[in-house]
Amino acid sequence: RESSRPFVKTERKKQEDGNICVELPVNENGVVYFELNAGKVNPDRGYDYDRVVSLKA
Repeated sequence: RESSRPFVKTERKKQEDGNICVELPVNENGVVYFELNAGKVNPDRGYDYDRVVSLKA
């Protein structure tokens, strides 16, 4: 029954020392499928993601 509603998660990760750390908790007899894709951030209507992320609170 759970397979009729698979868990889907999307997130962005930053590279650290040339590596990306990914944690995938899996139950016994569980199956995991994942893809890692390099992507480019495209700002929406002048919104600068890099600038916002670099701001300190």
